[in-house]
Amino acid sequence: MKIVPVWSGILLLGLAPLAGAETVYRSVGEDGQVIFSDTPPSDAKSSETVNLLPPLSEERRKEAEARQQKLIELVGQEKEQQAEEETTAEDKLAEAKQAVEDARKGVDQAKAIRPDDWWMGVGSGQLLPKYQERVRQAEQKLEAAERNLRLVRSGQR
Repeated sequence: MKIVPVWSGILLLGLAPLAGAETVYRSVGEDGQVIFSDTPPSDAKSSETVNLLPPLSEERRKEAEARQQKLIELVGQEKEQQAEEETTAEDKLAEAKQAVEDARKGVDQAKAIRPDDWWMGVGSGQLLPKYQERVRQAEQKLEAAERNLRLVRSGQR
């Protein structure tokens, strides 16, 4: 015996309100094909009566339309929220990229030797500890910005 596709039953139930209280027969032909009709075919292997739902009242139809409209609105709201989240994610990514770029510039600026970075004046051959500290802090800011960018790209921020 063949298995009747589920969609045929769904289709039948979907058409039920249009059919009213008429009798519908579900028959299985000799080839195993399922047939729905208002009279059972004479060559059917088996046949049974299918109970259809009565037509919807105007009140129930309006309730169903209201539920459908509510679902449409909810889907619309979900799409809007998703679009906002995508925009927020794009903004976060742009900000993180900019922070990395700014931190790289900060490292370059920190590495630029100034006249007051020398021990005992320019040309002494020895830089003051404040120079190394300035460069170290700038490099730490760059590492933090790059770490943040990785987190934003992975969706963790």
